[in-house]
Amino acid sequence: MTSHPTPDNHSHWWLTTGKWQRLHAIPGTAITPAQMRAAIDDAQHTPATSACGLNRPWDMPGIGSRFSLPRCPHCCRALNIPAGPGTPANEQPTPA
Repeated sequence: MTSHPTPDNHSHWWLTTGKWQRLHAIPGTAITPAQMRAAIDDAQHTPATSACGLNRPWDMPGIGSRFSLPRCPHCCRALNIPAGPGTPANEQPTPA
């Protein structure tokens, strides 16, 4: 249940804008974990450019959003992954 840039998240942060409509992929190198912690602690937005080219201030989504918000289809296309709900690391494996 993470939005952090892990291999399961294709080394991207999965963050949202102030509208909380979609999860966008932000390259893991664009924001350090220390910068993200400071932004969360200070209730600040973190500026960066997403895989789909949006340059916005980003927020860390809550647990519900990490499981349910749709991933930006343009970010998914840029990463060559399927669109879907929640962060890629939270996807449930398809039963065989």
